[in-house]
Amino acid sequence: MRHIVKVLAPVCALVGVVALATPSEAAFSANETWTSNPYFGNYDTQFTDVTGDGLADAIAINDTGITVRRSTGSVFSGNEAWTTGPYYGSNSTQLADVTGDGRADAIAINDTGITVRRSTGTAFAANETWTANPYYGNYGTYFADVTGDGRADAIAVNTTGITIRRSTGSAFSGNETWTTGPYYGSQPPYEVFADVTGDDLADAVVVNSEGITVRRSNGSAFTANETWTSNPYGGERAPFGAFTDVTGDDLADAIVVNSEGITVRRSNGTAFTANETWTSDPYYGEHAPGGAFADVTGDGRADAIVVNNTGITVRRSA
Repeated sequence: MRHIVKVLAPVCALVGVVALATPSEAAFSANETWTSNPYFGNYDTQFTDVTGDGLADAIAINDTGITVRRSTGSVFSGNEAWTTGPYYGSNSTQLADVTGDGRADAIAINDTGITVRRSTGTAFAANETWTANPYYGNYGTYFADVTGDGRADAIAVNTTGITIRRSTGSAFSGNETWTTGPYYGSQPPYEVFADVTGDDLADAVVVNSEGITVRRSNGSAFTANETWTSNPYGGERAPFGAFTDVTGDDLADAIVVNSEGITVRRSNGTAFTANETWTSDPYYGEHAPGGAFADVTGDGRADAIVVNNTGITVRRSA
């Protein structure tokens, strides 16, 4: 049985009006070199806003600690040590804004419970115990705001269903059952929690061989199944795919990564629309996790990031 722990990067609030590309104009633009040397963690490499400036930063999780390279909007800057020693979980280490201050915090998921180190904007602070007992899913553990209060909640996906522990800003509260039966995916990225409807509540999205199913969050449960694609839609190259807003309309879109390139299906709030080719050539990384989609430029649209042995390349969303 797979045991995967994932997190979604927070979607930054838009400032002003973003000009939206039409389907014929939409694409990921030309390669830009954002690091001039290798940069990745031996535990994980993630991209999310830990400083609170609206730009996703590059975070490397290593045996010795966590290093951050801030996004300037055009490159990732120099290494900054954000922990003074090792900080990682035996199950996984994740980044999400669990306190609601606009900065992603460092979360360690261990067999004994969940520990959080808050982001101060320049470092991760001291350990805080956020669960008094073990909390993780045998299919996956995720962090996303399913309640709409601006704080990422803890989500455990198990064989029997999905359980939520809300963030209070200083702890994860008691278990809540959000599905009355099993709900998980059979192909990568399996389950994702993202706001595909535009109501500021992260919905439960699963990817199966026959297509994509969504259960909307109503703030206290995930509602009935909705079919959002009428045919299969999945990726074959790591990171396989993602659900995040690449168009700037506050709806998370469906993105898949294949050998021939990247395809996007936009969310219209009730379904994912027709395929759009967003790269005309292969674009994926050679170093795990292969890549990511996050807003590194601060324009409200997630960009395509690949991690290679030689460095990090970005293609901006147009």
